Amino acid sequence: MSLVVSLMIASAASGPWYERSTCVDAAQAVMSVDFEGARAKLAKLDRGDVEDKACAVWTRAMLAETALAVGGRQPQLLEARRKSLYAMFSFAKRYRKTPHLADLAIEARVRRVRVLLDDGERKRALDETRGAVKMLERREGANNATLDYTRGVVNMALSQSGWGMRLLLQVAGFSGDANLGRTSLERLAQGKSVYWSDAQYVRHFFTVESDAKDTNAAAMMKRLVDAFPDNPQLTYEYATDLFVAGDCPATLATVTNLNARIDSDPGLWSNDMRAKLYWLGGRCAADVGQRELAMRWAKRADAQGSKMMSDRIEDLLDQL
Repeated sequence: MSLVVSLMIASAASGPWYERSTCVDAAQAVMSVDFEGARAKLAKLDRGDVEDKACAVWTRAMLAETALAVGGRQPQLLEARRKSLYAMFSFAKRYRKTPHLADLAIEARVRRVRVLLDDGERKRALDETRGAVKMLERREGANNATLDYTRGVVNMALSQSGWGMRLLLQVAGFSGDANLGRTSLERLAQGKSVYWSDAQYVRHFFTVESDAKDTNAAAMMKRLVDAFPDNPQLTYEYATDLFVAGDCPATLATVTNLNARIDSDPGLWSNDMRAKLYWLGGRCAADVGQRELAMRWAKRADAQGSKMMSDRIEDLLDQL
């Protein structure tokens, strides 16, 4: 083995888990919806050192979230997400004497708050919020990518009046700083750690949810779409940004390729995902005068049997 190759291998296997190239590769596979490839990479990480194992724990949580976005809220996928966050928390507690690994417990709590809110369990969500806030306060002055991420999410949540976590943070006594949160997420999004894509996604989420009209949500999401063109959820959100901005021709161009893929493989992704893409394409096809295409896609959207999209699909069919 040459010295150059040896140095490359040593570099890939050194440093904190979130900066390792092997971890970045696994996360990229997840974001590209290459779940089989991601699982193969995770199996290798499971056999590595403790930093590799930390990456595997974190990436499985990311895999569970992505699988839900693409595959729909199926019971087995919801359970996989629950287990992944429990595994992250348990891992952090097992390695609590190593600060940057122990910080994964804060992230697990922050991610679990949204899950509990989605399930309507506000009291448990409040308990998790209080736990996360106390843990963040104890880590004041420390810095790493995991802390940047959790501080970014928690602090930015305070600026979003419509987000359930905001009230929980206020009840938990957290005053926070939205500017600090924004800076933390921007730093991650511009970096090279595994957190960059998640940080960019969260930045986009808060931009869409905010009242600010001077930000370009589409430009933020396009960076993710360019990096992960096979991820239908990212493309749908980008197309939605274009639609909200009043650019139906660009919206239509964005969803056309994905709708063609569904035409070729009717079982691709989930019924909700297929319905969203067909509906959005049909909505904009109608706006630009392509009534025949709009009707075809509206009917195909309706055929998916998506409860979450049923009202919007019905309105589109009525218009046509």
